[in-house]
Amino acid sequence: MKKIFVFLLALLAVITTLYTGLNGLMQDHSYGTFFTFIGAITTVGLGLDVVSHLKVEIRRNTLRKLGRR
Repeated sequence: MKKIFVFLLALLAVITTLYTGLNGLMQDHSYGTFFTFIGAITTVGLGLDVVSHLKVEIRRNTLRKLGRR
């Protein structure tokens, strides 16, 4: 449960960063490109973390079904 909460907080941070970057781009501020880039790269990293977490959980559940821990 704690890991899911951390993922949700990271997702909130990414959404905020992307919103700030896109808003900055629309209003022609200098920070718009930077925040958009950082938000996009962080989105990729967060996606890789979520996929990795799901693979580990699926592997654990499969081992539990086989009677091993």
